Amino acid sequence: AVTLFDRAVERDPDHAEAHFRRAHGLLALGRPGEARAGFERVRELKPESPAAEKARQALGQLPPAAAGEAQ
Repeated sequence: AVTLFDRAVERDPDHAEAHFRRAHGLLALGRPGEARAGFERVRELKPESPAAEKARQALGQLPPAAAGEAQ
C-alpha cells in the first residue's frame, strides 16, 4: 500500500489524503520517523481539515523523534 501512496504523492505532492494514508502505512511498517513527516505534511497542506486533526492525534501517539530520525 505504501508504494501506491508513494506514487500518488509523487504525482501530486499537495495531495493531503495521499500523505495521510502513506503515513499510516509507514507507521504499520514500523517506520515512525517517516510517518511523522507524512502526518506533519498533512497538517501543513490542510491545517483546518478533519485529516489534519487525525494527523495531529497520530503525531501525539508517536514516540518522540530520535536524533537523526527522519522528521
